[in-house]
Amino acid sequence: MKLRLPRGIRDIEPTKYSAFKYIYEKFIETAEIYGFKIMEPATIEMFDTLALKSGPDIEKEIYTFKDKAGRMLGLRFDLTVGLTRYVVSNPELPKPIKLGAFSVQWRYDEPQYGRYRSFYAWDVEIYGGDEENSTVETIMFIDQLMKKVELSRYEFRISDRKLIEKLITKYLNLDATNELMRTIDKLPKVGEKKIVDQLVKYGVNEDSAAEFIKLLTRSKSSEEINSLSKEVGYEGPLYCAYDILKSLNIPIKIDLSIVRGLDYYDGIVFEVYDTQYPNIGALCGGGAYNRLPRVFGSNITAFGAAGGVERLILSLEKHGKRPWDKVKMKSVFIAVVNKELYDYAFKIAKMVRNYGLICDINLSDKKLRKQMETASKRGFDYVIIVGREEKENMRVTIRDMKKEKQITIKFDKLMEFLNSLV
Repeated sequence: MKLRLPRGIRDIEPTKYSAFKYIYEKFIETAEIYGFKIMEPATIEMFDTLALKSGPDIEKEIYTFKDKAGRMLGLRFDLTVGLTRYVVSNPELPKPIKLGAFSVQWRYDEPQYGRYRSFYAWDVEIYGGDEENSTVETIMFIDQLMKKVELSRYEFRISDRKLIEKLITKYLNLDATNELMRTIDKLPKVGEKKIVDQLVKYGVNEDSAAEFIKLLTRSKSSEEINSLSKEVGYEGPLYCAYDILKSLNIPIKIDLSIVRGLDYYDGIVFEVYDTQYPNIGALCGGGAYNRLPRVFGSNITAFGAAGGVERLILSLEKHGKRPWDKVKMKSVFIAVVNKELYDYAFKIAKMVRNYGLICDINLSDKKLRKQMETASKRGFDYVIIVGREEKENMRVTIRDMKKEKQITIKFDKLMEFLNSLV
């Protein structure tokens, strides 16, 4: 039998998982600083719950199945639905409330560069907050997270769906349907010409369509945005939030081509891009989505953001940065000459681990030379060699793998040595 994985699904090997662990630790560290409470939303939802968010057609884009009782279920395709369902289902929670999650999700879409059908993401959400303030707080969080993971070349591109909807009505004389918004959302991926062609299919004059796309893609100051808002009869919080973020030295620009394809967004939206490698796609994105809580039966405001872990790792690697490879603590490998010595070897291993040091022990019948080669390949700082003489005389032989020198000390001196490594 040929052992295969489904298309778009992969194993995350130990050498790769260290990067995921690093991003997770930095995310948790930043979330705690900002007061986000971490939780794990359910991995499986009732399909009706998922369909409330995106309509019954979502079944084509996610993993669905029936359980043994015949109920239609679905694997979560993001973390926002579960977090929002949790908040709406627990109205006694004090507002505003800030929640975060870091976990795996599944989408049955076409695998693409930096994106799989099963992928990890981090997520932060603010429920019950003012849209302008929630925008600033969320983007500040992401800015600090990017710095913590050592990514330096990135920018925020911020927009407002309500403003875009008004512009569509004024300049295209069309209703801003979800389908039309999803079409415009593809602009950064497919280019201006294809979007113009799509708008023509909606009955828009080609010149008008091209002019509208230029309006969206041209960089604008907050004053221009304010003027546009007044022109179409909408004065939203976009330019105020933008000015605050600029004053905080956050790399941000107004880009009205940012729409976000998900239907529940209904206010400020934004995405973050690697400025040197924008072809990776959005590293993260989010915005205001008050529609989703309303669909679930609540009038609370909602603002949040999520980012793909794989894309963030890919971006860091393209910049030649692998901060997860940095050694955080010294490591010790225990080489055991023969099986009669394991009682003494495990005693040493317990002591080493009690000091919080990385410690592994040989668990096979490899010869000492092979054990030393293994320790060298795996990058251990020290090898403690346990032989018959060491056990009989209550001693330990320690080899410094970098200096290629070794010493033999009494067992009761081992604590002093380990203490020097901490």
